[in-house]
Amino acid sequence: MKAADMNICPYTGLRSFTEDESIYFKGRDHQIDQLSALLEENKFLMVTGASGEGKSSLIYAGLIPNARAGFFKAKYTNWVVADFRPERSPVKNMASAIAEKFNIPDSTVEIELRRGFSSMIDLYTNSDFYIDEQDEKWQQLEETEQRKRKRKASNLMIIVDQFEEFFTNPENFYKEAPSQDSQIVVNLILETARIALIKNIPVYVVCTMRSDYIGQCSAFRGLPEYIGFSQFFVPRLKRKDLKQVIEEPAILSGNRISQRLIERLVYDLAEGLDQLPILQHALTQIWLAADSGSEEMDLIHYAKVGGMPANELPDNDQKLFLQWFKTLPEHQRVYYHQTGLNKVIEIHASILFENAWEYYNKTNPENPISQQEAKRIIALTFSGLTKIDNSRAVRNRMSLGELTEIINTHNLNSKVVGGVLNIFREEGNSFIRPFKTEDPDTHILHDNTVLDITHESLIRNWNKLNAWANQEFEFYSIYLDFKKQLDRWKDNGKSRNFLLPIGPLSFFENWYEECKPNVGWIKRYSEIKKDDELRTKEAKKLLDETKEFLKRSSRNAFFTRTFMKYGPQKIGTFFAILVMVVLSGFYWYDAEQKANERVIERARKESLVFLSSPEVLNQDKAVYLLAEERFEPGYLTSFLSSMDQKDRITQAIDTYKFLIYVDKHIDDPIKDLIIDFIYGDLKSPDAQIESDYILAQTNKFLFILMRDNYYSPSVAKEKIISDLTEKNKQRVLDFYKGTGQFSPTVPFELNLAIQLWLTAGKAKIKQIDEVLSNISPKESEEGRNAFLKYYPKGSFEPNGRLPTDFNNGYHTLASLYASKGDINGVEWAFDQLLDNGQREYFELGRVFNNHQNILGYLYQYKFRDLAPRLVKWISTNTFDNPEITVYRNTIIRSGYITHLYIGANLEPQALRSYRGYIYPNLFFSERYVFDQMSEDYEFYINQIKDISERNYQLAINTKRRAVFTHKYWFDRQMEINQELLDSWFDLAFDYYSTLNPAFLEEKIASTIPYFGDGVRTTQPTRKELFIYPDYRDGWFSWNYHSDIFYHYMDRKGLLSKMFETGDDLQTIHFWIAKAFEVKPFPPPGTLDNNYILSDETLTQVLNFIERHPKGAEVDKNLFYLILANRSFEKSDTVKGFEYYRKFDQQSISRSSNKYEYVEKNFFLNMMIQLAVNLAQYGKTEESVELAERFPSDAEKAFPYILMAKRAYQGNSDPQAFVYLDSVSSKTAGLDFNVLPQSLDSRPYFINVLSTIGSQSINNLTLEILRDIPEQRKFDAVFQLVSGIAREGNYYRALMAIPNSLTESQDLRCRGLILLEASKRKEIESGDSRWKELDNWLGWTETYFNFLPN
Repeated sequence: MKAADMNICPYTGLRSFTEDESIYFKGRDHQIDQLSALLEENKFLMVTGASGEGKSSLIYAGLIPNARAGFFKAKYTNWVVADFRPERSPVKNMASAIAEKFNIPDSTVEIELRRGFSSMIDLYTNSDFYIDEQDEKWQQLEETEQRKRKRKASNLMIIVDQFEEFFTNPENFYKEAPSQDSQIVVNLILETARIALIKNIPVYVVCTMRSDYIGQCSAFRGLPEYIGFSQFFVPRLKRKDLKQVIEEPAILSGNRISQRLIERLVYDLAEGLDQLPILQHALTQIWLAADSGSEEMDLIHYAKVGGMPANELPDNDQKLFLQWFKTLPEHQRVYYHQTGLNKVIEIHASILFENAWEYYNKTNPENPISQQEAKRIIALTFSGLTKIDNSRAVRNRMSLGELTEIINTHNLNSKVVGGVLNIFREEGNSFIRPFKTEDPDTHILHDNTVLDITHESLIRNWNKLNAWANQEFEFYSIYLDFKKQLDRWKDNGKSRNFLLPIGPLSFFENWYEECKPNVGWIKRYSEIKKDDELRTKEAKKLLDETKEFLKRSSRNAFFTRTFMKYGPQKIGTFFAILVMVVLSGFYWYDAEQKANERVIERARKESLVFLSSPEVLNQDKAVYLLAEERFEPGYLTSFLSSMDQKDRITQAIDTYKFLIYVDKHIDDPIKDLIIDFIYGDLKSPDAQIESDYILAQTNKFLFILMRDNYYSPSVAKEKIISDLTEKNKQRVLDFYKGTGQFSPTVPFELNLAIQLWLTAGKAKIKQIDEVLSNISPKESEEGRNAFLKYYPKGSFEPNGRLPTDFNNGYHTLASLYASKGDINGVEWAFDQLLDNGQREYFELGRVFNNHQNILGYLYQYKFRDLAPRLVKWISTNTFDNPEITVYRNTIIRSGYITHLYIGANLEPQALRSYRGYIYPNLFFSERYVFDQMSEDYEFYINQIKDISERNYQLAINTKRRAVFTHKYWFDRQMEINQELLDSWFDLAFDYYSTLNPAFLEEKIASTIPYFGDGVRTTQPTRKELFIYPDYRDGWFSWNYHSDIFYHYMDRKGLLSKMFETGDDLQTIHFWIAKAFEVKPFPPPGTLDNNYILSDETLTQVLNFIERHPKGAEVDKNLFYLILANRSFEKSDTVKGFEYYRKFDQQSISRSSNKYEYVEKNFFLNMMIQLAVNLAQYGKTEESVELAERFPSDAEKAFPYILMAKRAYQGNSDPQAFVYLDSVSSKTAGLDFNVLPQSLDSRPYFINVLSTIGSQSINNLTLEILRDIPEQRKFDAVFQLVSGIAREGNYYRALMAIPNSLTESQDLRCRGLILLEASKRKEIESGDSRWKELDNWLGWTETYFNFLPN
């Protein structure tokens, strides 16, 4: 047995001390004596104090042991302690506590207690615990029997713990009045204490209660007087007492704790609530961090639990801490950004929250759940276990069954919910009662198990829980308001006159969508407390009435909204026109065309209001302006010319940004015109425009222009970049000299302007010196003052996963020093970062900008000879950064433009886990920078002593250099030098061929990026990593680049040699999956530059796998799907049907679940496309069979919708109506309110219906639209307008735009009408100029997100 297994933790965490732990309960001796004396005298004691002051511990580990030890003057030496909490059933709980001690049935005791008055005294005096020496029967007993009875005689102590539960539980206290059971128990304890005092019977009553509930005690007659008669207020501990609380338990339990840790903990204890629970919890975690007490508890363990920053540790401990810190998962490190004693609970609880799914899956491998499901369970559970009481967040006990009802998900039953929550009940965690102990019976929770948060300090110190509690209270408050409206409607016979008007309707629809009330949730707030069956019945009825009320209110308000938007005159005109149309019986085509022209002009004229509104998003304006440009060439430049310069700058930049989102290689005169507009304005801005605005807008434009120039290089763009970076550098100097306007974000823009200036590569040493003299504390007093102004300590610039102190000013200085070749200046700047606790800048892998950028500047500005000294300094002064690692990571960032570029630099809220700009010097510098660094990296690789590891790293680096170079050439539309690439691949294989199989089969860690800013850590073998038909490793590098390496292996006859086993072939399959890792949004090509795998390549790969001896082990469905759809797109039906017949529909579940959600999403969308293609080519039965293979009815609706759309648009095939009927059938039973919005197919259904038109279909469309809650309605309205406009009826499309939209939404809908009108003109003229724009805008109508994450 390990020593750690034998150690005892003397600290209790958030729970109270028990009687058994009284030896470790220190620092309260004087208070124990005081309350003992009060209780001796008065027989009643109300112990009050703030939450977290140790009231319960004072009783259980202080008063009771003190009494049992004989330090309490009472009639007998023995004690019977009957303790209970009121909870939801105070009489039952009190009866159970008494019955257990008196060894009589609970029911008997309960009947007796309900008599009230002296019943408790009667129970005691009639028990064996009490002796009435005046009683005749006693006097007649033999002396031996009397001695025997005396040995059993005991004083009775009744403890009512958590007395505030009489007020916090609605079963006990409702509408400011106590329940009957509450009144019985309170009367009993008061009467018991009164009789005990008068008759001197050894019965003592002790209650513990939070002091902030004293005011509510007046609800019970006589209680305030008793509290005034005998109350003990628990005081705060003094410094010397706190030291005892920390040190003495450690000594008594055989543990060791350093004096410096004791002093630090006492120092860190802040005034306010929760001192003791925070301290006890921290001490428990420190003990665990010290290997369960095997090590002396010290500052390093305090830092490991998040109690103090690592940079305040002694030097040697800092190194040890950093070694440990590097082993933590990335998501866990983030919680250590803010540390402190009061943060230990937050960090601990948040880590459990993140890890609960893994904990559950490890113990329940047969029934795994996702992290999202586990987080939902935890959030809803803790929401249920808290409530707001008179503005205070308090505990709220609920059973597991009740919580499972609220969670209300078919695969998350009470066993799963309990299994997830177990992590919060484990020893050392103790956040939820009942705790898990060594007793196996405690390991499984049952439906009737009542759960409770251990201590309210968890609510106050865990921000997530606090937020959940407040949100739940907000939901409940709105529910009460809603119920009043609902009751009013019901009381008036469900009259239409009492339906919700527009404003409240929108408000309550939003509440319903966010809260998602269900039967379990409504039961929680039911006034029926005793009869669960009746409570469930009432909740079901109330939920049905809620849905009906909202649905009927929505229908009723639809026409009101239309009336409010257009007014009575326009509505009257509309109906007059409609009557005329009906009477005439037909439309003349020419008349319709003229009407459409008038509608278009009207829509364009009305849109001018929205274009000038600051409430409309610039991107929405950009889309509309491009629609205008399509409809009337020249409109865009005319409109921009008419704008105020400041507004024009912003709008033109956002229009330019959107244009290259749509097509990064766009070569159109309109782009050049926009660039000219922006350049002219930024070059000569009006004097009244704020300088910080021009600085930021220039930076933004340069970000877009540099990216544009990367993909489509031109001399003209280079000139603009050079000119504007120089002008912005001058603006930076103006700020540093004190003439620019200051705002909190200005330092970020100053840093960025310098980085872009240096990246452009035109900076001269003299110019750099000028900047340094104005900002560097190392260079001048002026520089020092400016630095203190813009980069003070404690100001943080976002920088990837963690922000950097001093607003990242030292990185800016290091960049400037590196660009002039001043290595001493670089090292000085780095020293400042280390001296001020900024090690994460060097050592955390996922910061955007760090020493790697600085190394890049040395190469860019031709100071290659200084690079070894810099990497040596980094290796020597930071942890886990040897020279070879610094080079490897820098090269990975330098190969080509990162996929994070847009999310970080142009759409600041797009990334979930990262913030801040990515400085672009590494991937925008000349190619010699990457080449020279690759060469120098090889120098360090060649220093590796292990020849196998050396050759392997040389092989990987050479392959990476070839793949990255090809990617760079492809991105920039440069000529491909195949001979050079082949020579690198040849060399890579030369190195690889020297390695033995055993070495290659060893697994290594490899990090790869995933959707957005996701990251996955994998464990491939060395062989898998090398033979992967591409390059994959490093979070700045993508997983798919091209087919260049695969074709090299094919040409050289290496495929069969490299891919020998089934696992080897899976590597190819993974590569294909990554090649088609299509994101739900934005459309492909927006964030990166996709290299499309040709049909020939896919066919070659498929043939190789099919012919391979191990080919049967590889799932080929993905290949068949892609190739079938591509064949149908080229009208090659023979090939299309051939691949379709090979597609194994029985294995769809296995095939689609092979990887993660993005890959599965692509697979399902390919299935939709195949079903549509089959339907188009007359294979109705096959298409329906495929549609029915989708997992659920919600998902099945989507293929049917697109099948109907294709059938109708192709040749008005009546089969479209059969498919639409299937959509109605699949969606009829769905509750869309509980589905993710992305699985709500109704907007797309509406789109197809509105495209077809007819009176009956229009009525159906409006019926569906009315059922969609307001917060989801815009998507449906947008699709409605799109469908009608596509049909060609622009007037109906315009009239379909409701008044309830925001101005941005309204403009988007009007833009749809203009786009459809433009498309019709372009079809006639054969103009395909705007094809990419149409594909981009229509992406979400054909590619669906089945698995939102």
